[in-house]
Amino acid sequence: MTAVAAFKTTATPERTVPRGVEATAVTPMGAREQLTQCRGLHLLQTHCQLFGDFICAHDVIEVDFDQRRIKGDAGYMIAFRHSDDYSWYGVRRFQSLPNCELWMADPTIHGDGQAWRMVTPELMANIEVLGMVREVYKPRSKLLRR
Repeated sequence: MTAVAAFKTTATPERTVPRGVEATAVTPMGAREQLTQCRGLHLLQTHCQLFGDFICAHDVIEVDFDQRRIKGDAGYMIAFRHSDDYSWYGVRRFQSLPNCELWMADPTIHGDGQAWRMVTPELMANIEVLGMVREVYKPRSKLLRR
């Protein structure tokens, strides 16, 4: 007697979703002209202090460059214009009050990023919103030093 083993073969269904989160490369932060061309979510490694001690050099920030308007309480990457040219870019935290006033945390006032001032129409005319900062990642070595 000969025994024949029969194996049931089942075809594996084709995968319709990715196996995990797609890898995103961390890129060095470029000039304002490069940042205005970005779209979507990007991870950027900072090269200087962008918002007091909250975002320092070598931190990694996740920026949504599709958010080009201030829509709520969050940190936004902005470029600020003095006279005819943009003089600097960085991150500022904005907050909307119930009376529809918009306020901005400005670390240049006291150096700690906690001083708030009202955003006037004249001030807003000099601000270009590049994107919304979704997350700030600090190197582990910085966290251990504290």
